Amino acid sequence: LPVLRWESGSGHGQKLHLWRASEDSRGLRVLELTLSGGARGTVRVREGWIPRARAFGALRQLAVLARLEPRRRPQPGDFASESWSSANFHARVRCEVAGETVLAAAFTGSPSTSNLPDRFRAEAAVRVLAQAVATAQWTERAPRASDREALRERQTEQETVYWVRQRLRRLDEVLPGRQ
Repeated sequence: LPVLRWESGSGHGQKLHLWRASEDSRGLRVLELTLSGGARGTVRVREGWIPRARAFGALRQLAVLARLEPRRRPQPGDFASESWSSANFHARVRCEVAGETVLAAAFTGSPSTSNLPDRFRAEAAVRVLAQAVATAQWTERAPRASDREALRERQTEQETVYWVRQRLRRLDEVLPGRQ
């Protein structure tokens, strides 16, 4: 089974979710860190499990997404019909199997018809994984110093979008064991 890291968030919704999943005896053990309320928000930590068969199903879908090459086909009158939304969102996924990256995709911004190829993989992968965890058995718990491992791993990767950086900093401030 893969090692998965994925994220989702909304610029106006003041949330950021970080997930990390790795294999255990039941399937995939999932850790979720959620920041609600933006820069002054609160953190929720929970653990859950995705059964092995469901995890393999999600992995097959992620493998297909990794091979897709979405392209925008210009249509007559495209510039006149360009559409966009102010629903600024964040989607990021990394799937590794046996040390090999199967899928790595990220997008942060507002959706538009012109950026569909840029956001498709990340957005679709986060939705696949949301379905995979939809039936997980969750246990909410207090944050632990060990939860910082997932956050530290994420912080080694450069983040250019201010509101995502801000929420990652807030998570760093709230979780125990800060050095």
